[in-house]
Amino acid sequence: MKLKNYYRKVKAIFQKGNDLTTQQGRASEREKRIILTSLAAAVSQVLSMAVPLITVRVSLNYMGSEIYGLWMAVTTFFALFTFADLGLGNGLQTELSRLMGKKNFLSNARVLVSSSYVMLLSIAMVILAIFFIAFPMVNWGEVVNAQSKNTAELSRQVVLAIFIPKIIGIPISLIRRNQAALQEGFISYVWQIIANILSVISIYIVVILDMGVITLILVSSIIPLIVTIFNTFQYYLKRHPELTPKIKHFDFQKSVYMFRLSIGFFIISILNTIGLNIDNYIVARIANLESVTTFSIASRATQLINVACTIISSPLWAANGEALARGDYFWVAKTTRKMSLISMGITMMSSIIMLISGPTLFEIWLGYDINISFRLLAGLLLMQILLAFISPYFMVLNGAGKVKIQIYVFLIYSLFSTTLKFIFGYCLGIESIPYIGSLCYAIIVIFPVYYTVRKICSNNKYEEGLSKNV
Repeated sequence: MKLKNYYRKVKAIFQKGNDLTTQQGRASEREKRIILTSLAAAVSQVLSMAVPLITVRVSLNYMGSEIYGLWMAVTTFFALFTFADLGLGNGLQTELSRLMGKKNFLSNARVLVSSSYVMLLSIAMVILAIFFIAFPMVNWGEVVNAQSKNTAELSRQVVLAIFIPKIIGIPISLIRRNQAALQEGFISYVWQIIANILSVISIYIVVILDMGVITLILVSSIIPLIVTIFNTFQYYLKRHPELTPKIKHFDFQKSVYMFRLSIGFFIISILNTIGLNIDNYIVARIANLESVTTFSIASRATQLINVACTIISSPLWAANGEALARGDYFWVAKTTRKMSLISMGITMMSSIIMLISGPTLFEIWLGYDINISFRLLAGLLLMQILLAFISPYFMVLNGAGKVKIQIYVFLIYSLFSTTLKFIFGYCLGIESIPYIGSLCYAIIVIFPVYYTVRKICSNNKYEEGLSKNV
């Protein structure tokens, strides 16, 4: 019966336009956009994971193992430039979503969007200038440890084919944050779906026509960039011409404010990466590289479970920012609680399935049996359940621009968990590492974040909405 009522509610949301002057109308509009974005994100994520699986065989056969390894090594190395925007994308998404709930949206949004683009364009130009100065001085064959003369000669071209599109993409990719902030993330995901499809088609065309290894790598790097450029022009020229970035809308003071906010998100990203992804290094130090292989495979497999939770939680960031700015606190509290339970429920069910059928799944995936203990797998899955529970609450902090609390909890968590993982890993073995991480995460991260969100939502409007729905 509850499922039937929920279906009717969702159907009603999509059948009619929502009156944005009322609290209920705004709530319905947010829920509609969350559903659209989640569905588009799910399709995009499936394609993103499928593309490497579809193309790896043809690419590997065409390139050979050494050149393919060169491609993957360079790609992995320059993936570090994901942080090159210094958190400005996150800052724009937070501030722009909060502006949606205010009357002077358009004038401030123009300044915010234009200032963000100018700053990121400047960062990209500086990085490119440094790169082109240093490029001739570096022996790229030695950097990537090329084994043959042919691979060493190709390494310079491979670096150029991967690095330049990635840096140009720093300011270009800002469109995704803009769309996410305006609760139109589904548009961004549709373009990503198009990019994935075109990438597969292009790779096969290059291989069939024997257009060369460098062409294959360049096509793989440049297709997503070209699609994002099309997305940018279509969005600003057709859908939101009033927000088109212009130099005249650049504001230095707003840029300084945005930079300060963005640095906070930048620090959070680094701390989060260290705190949650340092386990392989710890295992290598206290055990051996063979143990790292087992641990990393199990860790990557369990992290796949969290993809669905990310899809559910991500659209809440912008929706929460707009709702909090309007004072719709009850909707934020209710939606966060609901999404947290849904996310945790999906993760728990997936975890049970993986625990029961883990050895069989790993053997099918890898093609051979690998000895991953039940205790290690259970510990890694426990961490994913905790992440699934708290993820929607982090979207409230992001929407509210609460950066300091996140920096504090992740800094303390990274220091304590890393230290304790080393100590207990030596004493009890590597199977204890995920349990120590989960315990530290629950105490140091989950409790402060949960109660901070409750405090944000605890005001007159929230209590009034709560009393009416009891």
